[in-house]
Amino acid sequence: MERRIEKRQLANIVALFLIVQFGGLLIAAFSFPPSQLVLLRSYQTLGSGGGAYVLYLVLFIIAAAAAMMVVFRLYKGMLLFRAFEAYAIGLPSLFLFLLLISDFFPELNQLSALAVSALLAAFLVIAKNRKPGLRNTATVISSIGIGVIIGLQGFYLAYLIMAVIALYDYIAVFVTKHMQVMAKAMAERNLAFLIGSSDTEMVPGSSLTAKERAAIAKNIKPAAVRNPEVRAMMKKGAYPTVSQVALGAGDLALPLMLVVGAYISFAGFFIPVMAAVGAAFGLLLTMRLLQRYMAPLPAIPPLFASMSLFIGAALILSGLVAAITGLEFAALFAFIMLALILTLKRNAVKARQAP
Repeated sequence: MERRIEKRQLANIVALFLIVQFGGLLIAAFSFPPSQLVLLRSYQTLGSGGGAYVLYLVLFIIAAAAAMMVVFRLYKGMLLFRAFEAYAIGLPSLFLFLLLISDFFPELNQLSALAVSALLAAFLVIAKNRKPGLRNTATVISSIGIGVIIGLQGFYLAYLIMAVIALYDYIAVFVTKHMQVMAKAMAERNLAFLIGSSDTEMVPGSSLTAKERAAIAKNIKPAAVRNPEVRAMMKKGAYPTVSQVALGAGDLALPLMLVVGAYISFAGFFIPVMAAVGAAFGLLLTMRLLQRYMAPLPAIPPLFASMSLFIGAALILSGLVAAITGLEFAALFAFIMLALILTLKRNAVKARQAP
């Protein structure tokens, strides 16, 4: 019997999520202290160039998703998938390692720092292929790299990017549904495009629904179980269940992008920390909806909604915007969450009515 989320798996995912958010923020703050932010802002993408940047990024994501769908359907090998994975891990990791090495070893020239960073990125890709259990580690490192890279463009561009991708994520999961196909294919091939937590455990029958107990009893008979301890526990009313949850790399990197963007644009820690707390709150909301409806759910919309709510509150408390602006952020949060819940309810009704 498979159950979507248990407390231990939820704790693992939340911990990895927070490592990405606060780890990335600390790296950005260490690499670009407040005294350097004025100079960095002069290189940010603004105005019409910013709009073009968002359009290019979204088109790249759509094109990459389309290419991956074609490959998933037509290609049965693993070499091409490993190439995709190497690119997704290697490039952002290369940037992240280069940033850290340049900070910790300023005496190295750029060419030497680049060579060392490339070796570390290559080692990470090879290590993940040799030891599949390193998938979460590789995804966390590459997600931090992506979030920091894009977040350096500043808050306003990051906010626009996340808003557009939240809409795309909703369409990709609920309308075209190609994101569901991609997530399943990536998980089956253990590709480092997501983090996951899974475990098999014995749970008391009282904690399961009658439908869940019937499903287990239909497929697993105590007499057929070889492990004597498991067999004995089943005879006493316990059931073996698989608890698992997964989160895409984009669901890690995009919130970090907004957190880093807030640090770059507002030159302080209060607003980005509030953004990170909002992201964690949004993740918990997402997991709660998954537990409630047991159906595929886009994570970016609730993450974006919750971050908007907390950022709005932070801007009001900092005296940077009027209270009416905070109400607009709250209205955005309510609109997005209502749209998600209504969609999930509608899909649940359709599933029950299906023959």
